[in-house]
Amino acid sequence: LNHSVRWMAARPSDQPITTLALRGICKTYTLDTIFQFLDAACGAQRTYNFVHLPKRGGQQHGGLVIVNFADPGSCRSCYEQLLKMREDGVFTGVKSIAPSYIQGFAENLAYYSVLVTEGMAGE
Repeated sequence: LNHSVRWMAARPSDQPITTLALRGICKTYTLDTIFQFLDAACGAQRTYNFVHLPKRGGQQHGGLVIVNFADPGSCRSCYEQLLKMREDGVFTGVKSIAPSYIQGFAENLAYYSVLVTEGMAGE
């Protein structure tokens, strides 16, 4: 499938897409590694405003990164660049890049804040 078809197939409705989920992230990737790839894909503008790399058990991350962008155009542009980087063999440590189930800065912040708070309560 081409990028546009994948993008449209992933759309749940008319909701604008501003959040990407990068799944199957290589365990050796750190948050700094993710920022390097995002900066390379998105340019100097840093149009993303939320990046979350959830940890699973101790210090190991769970192989998922959630990235929200300031607007749908920036999200789509970065999505296309990340896919191109993966196809070119530059960003090989990720299995899939697609719109996230949860869209929007406020929605992601609220959702992941609750998960982090619940996780801290269990420690």
